[in-house]
Amino acid sequence: MLGGNLENLGEISPDQINETVIEDESNPEKPDFVKKIESFDVDNLTPENIEFMTKTIQDYFLEHFPVEPELVNQLSDRISILGNDEYVKIRDELQGPDDKTGFYTSKYHKIFIDQSSYGTPGGLFTTMFHEALHFTSIGAGAGFASGFDDSMIPESYDPQIYSGINTLIEGTTQLIAYNNVVYDMGFNKTEDMESYSPECYIMDTIWWPFSRDERLHAYFQMSMDDLRNYINKIFTPGRTSDDADIKNGTFTDCLYNLGLATESMTNTLESWADEYEVEEILKDVRHAVGYYIIRDCKINHKKLSEEAKRELSEYLESYIEEEDDV
Repeated sequence: MLGGNLENLGEISPDQINETVIEDESNPEKPDFVKKIESFDVDNLTPENIEFMTKTIQDYFLEHFPVEPELVNQLSDRISILGNDEYVKIRDELQGPDDKTGFYTSKYHKIFIDQSSYGTPGGLFTTMFHEALHFTSIGAGAGFASGFDDSMIPESYDPQIYSGINTLIEGTTQLIAYNNVVYDMGFNKTEDMESYSPECYIMDTIWWPFSRDERLHAYFQMSMDDLRNYINKIFTPGRTSDDADIKNGTFTDCLYNLGLATESMTNTLESWADEYEVEEILKDVRHAVGYYIIRDCKINHKKLSEEAKRELSEYLESYIEEEDDV
């Protein structure tokens, strides 16, 4: 399931992304590999520097994530750190995203990163980590990037639904990268680590009630089709995933609303709105997730502990009467 095990609640608050460096009092000394990477000259990286960063990512993935080792072992041959001219040339040839400084292409199973876009080795390392997450999850048929049948999406929904898919994929990927690079490994927070802010706000709120293991299972071991079938089952009990009229069903509506929430968050952040406006958007997101939790408990005959109900009070506040039954 995607809910119910409520340990390890929350890893990052979205507003922490822009805070200054905070030392971990329980481990004030950075690991040697972090100090070594942060000492690199990002403008003059050697092949040995890049090899060390890649090996660090490989070792970390194998130790901390439910990944396929054969995919992790391929990373050293799949990551290309390029100068700007070469990066732009490759990006244009492969029709990569114009607004990104690095990307993974599943067609060629390669990662390309523009070295000149980064002012710190930690920023470059975070992007390498982010793109390696795409490579290892999508390569395993997961990463929320495979198995979604978009043939039934109404044309009028297209922009919002594809925005929702992008938020699900990129927001989750960046949260995993940022949490692990900064909060677990201990890298300094730098501006060139910050990307996908609207998506991170939204996805951090969505993932907050779920345990770390559940998030990683969903990211590394579930296809978009698996996720769609599970969501549709929760909201359409008694129907099978093969029923044509619910092939996308509630899941498509979820993606549509996720896209709308991202659009609102993007506009709010770009207009330098106050925290109240940001919180109003996140409140709606919490209530939507709360409804999922209520449905999941009822369909799967679960009970939330009193502690969990207190932890989830902001998510469940719209469902007080239903909450008594879960």
